Amino acid sequence: MVVEAYFALDLFGWVFGDIIVLITIGTILTLVVTPYLMRTVIYVRAFFS
Repeated sequence: MVVEAYFALDLFGWVFGDIIVLITIGTILTLVVTPYLMRTVIYVRAFFS
């Protein structure tokens, strides 16, 4: 019973920590890579709008 509770808490902490790291790295990469991406051929203006 106690082992399952610790496993669930550890799993939640692991997943929550991964989410924080991915959000941080994703934001930084988006800010850094976007200007370079906009200069390439694969960039299509107003693709989603």
